[in-house]
Amino acid sequence: MLKVLIIEDDQLCMLAIKTLFNTHEIYWAKSSREARELYLHMKFDWALVDVDLEEKSIGLILAHELSKQNVRVTMVTGHRSEDFLNKAIRAGASEVLSKPFDPGELRELIHTLDQESSLEVQKLKSYLEVAAKNGREAFQNVASSIIREIPILLTGQSGTGKTRLARLIHQTFCEEGAPFLHLNCAEIPESLAESTLFGHVKGAFSGADQNRVGVVELAHNGTLFLDEVATLSPKLQAKLLKVLETKSFRQVGGDREKSVRFNLMSATCEDVESAEFRRDLFFRIAGTKVELLPLIKAKGLALSISKEILDSSSKRMILTNEAKEYLANLDLEGNIRELVIGMKKVMGLCKIRIEQGDLIAIFNRNDHSEALSFREQVTHFERTLVKKTFRACGESVRQTLRELEITSSTFYRVMNLQGTVH
Repeated sequence: MLKVLIIEDDQLCMLAIKTLFNTHEIYWAKSSREARELYLHMKFDWALVDVDLEEKSIGLILAHELSKQNVRVTMVTGHRSEDFLNKAIRAGASEVLSKPFDPGELRELIHTLDQESSLEVQKLKSYLEVAAKNGREAFQNVASSIIREIPILLTGQSGTGKTRLARLIHQTFCEEGAPFLHLNCAEIPESLAESTLFGHVKGAFSGADQNRVGVVELAHNGTLFLDEVATLSPKLQAKLLKVLETKSFRQVGGDREKSVRFNLMSATCEDVESAEFRRDLFFRIAGTKVELLPLIKAKGLALSISKEILDSSSKRMILTNEAKEYLANLDLEGNIRELVIGMKKVMGLCKIRIEQGDLIAIFNRNDHSEALSFREQVTHFERTLVKKTFRACGESVRQTLRELEITSSTFYRVMNLQGTVH
């Protein structure tokens, strides 16, 4: 529940604003004097301030005083000039709504602030501030995109936690029980890709002995997360673009359009702005871009995730101060993926206190190939070769597959072994 102060001398306007609030605690002041009597003795979360009360532009002074108390200020005014907007910004206003205001825009703003005040949103906000480039801006963009149903594109090096973030965004902003469909585009056999996305009707092709629902339909009223979206074929790119433009699709072999509505999140560790990816689709899926930082640049994230992993177990373990400092500055080539694998090994240690030496032994072992079995040496060779080629190809999955003449399933099998062989 938000504590809201409405500073407005027009009772009809005040009532129009108040009707948009449901469960919030509302206070009304008709003048600057009444407003000061309230906010000097009470703590408010949000204030909607009329500019012209008993004196012209006195609302700007009130806005400045409120913003200094860390109250979010929204100006409500008939002024539309650029000069006034600059004055409102200097006074500390976060938004300016023109009279007569659009109830839909105010309702959307209330919904946004409702969400921002929840514990789940605070968790996501804190995570993005550490894990993403321009973290505070990233959070505002993500929150706005979910409300407006604008697709989100997550980028960053392999292992930086794109799937982890997609699930966190979904859990934060979507209703409990809403579906979350995760599809790794690189792992779908080309012959089954269209059916996997859109489903098929019985008899659509040889072997289609029953109807099948695709992930697009399963994601209705929820989230569709397309991992490694850059590996989609041109044919599927065109079909996906149609879905985003028309909010409808047709099953393979089907004869009617089905309506669908979902939040789209996509992820890639390579450049989807390349010539091989449709530009019109890129602009669609990249309505909001969030770039995740490698672990070494996301200060404190490794320690935070490590504590989360340890706390998830009924087996209680504590980290020494030296161990915490080591994790806080950890630099892993496999980023979060390698960190998670390593911390699962930590959880297997038969001890309560985790020392820095325990972590060094797991995360910083020297590579003694002669001590490995034949299968371990083969696995290590595969991993080293694929990772080296991947970096040499500018982290382009498609180019790496061509260079090594391997399948996408082999690539992801090997890359997902990061941190398992030392």
